[in-house]
This record gives sequence, C-alpha cells and structure tokens, in this order.
Amino acid sequence: MTEWEWEASAASQLLDVQIYSASGEPVGKVDDLEFSTTERNEAPVLTAFLCGPTAFGPRIGGLLGLGVWAAARRLSPTGASPVRIPLSEVKRINRREIRLRESAQVLGIHRGTEWTREHVIRPLSGGSR
Repeated sequence: MTEWEWEASAASQLLDVQIYSASGEPVGKVDDLEFSTTERNEAPVLTAFLCGPTAFGPRIGGLLGLGVWAAARRLSPTGASPVRIPLSEVKRINRREIRLRESAQVLGIHRGTEWTREHVIRPLSGGSR
C-alpha cells in the first residue's frame, strides 16, 4: 500500500465521526471530506470536514441522496453549501470524536441547529420549554 493509499484509507475512517465544539457541544458529524491538490500533482491533502444534509445527500447517491440534498437545499439557512470546518479549526482528532478550537457560534456552524429549534421544535406543543 502506497503512502497516498494509506492516507486516503485513514481519511475515509473519519466519515460519520462526531464533531464537538470547544465547549463540548455536539455540532454534527463528518458527512464528507474536502481535499485540495497542489500544482505539482502531489497527493491530495485533507483541508476541511463537510457537514450537513447537503454534504450527506451526494454521499448516499441515487434518488434518496438527491431527495435529501434537494430538501436540505430548500430548508437550510446555508442553502446548497454544506457546513465547512477547515482543519485549522480542529484541535484534536481521533476515531471517536473531533474537537474544535472554538465554540459553534464563533465558527458560524450553529445556524442549522438554531433554525431547526426556531422553525420546527418551538412551534410544537411544549417546544418552547
């Protein structure tokens, strides 16, 4: 196994790992990975984690994935863009969790949670408690 294949295999194990803010608040799971390449055609480098249904839908694929992506695109406050967490914001990574350096509010990745709380949970009977 080449070094690039080993790195790609290790990166794929990050999918579905829970992400926590600096305060310990769960902010999502890794739904996709973003890689960048250099001009010298070197191996791709992991640059960010992508979260949310607009990242998860294409990963599922098929009609179900398209449905998840389309619904999320219409309902999400971020539109068609998944939540992007650059590796520079990551404090610690292991197989069970990813810890961020900042809070979800500082990073701007709390919008989906707040939107869901405001538009889905609060209108329910007893949802404001």
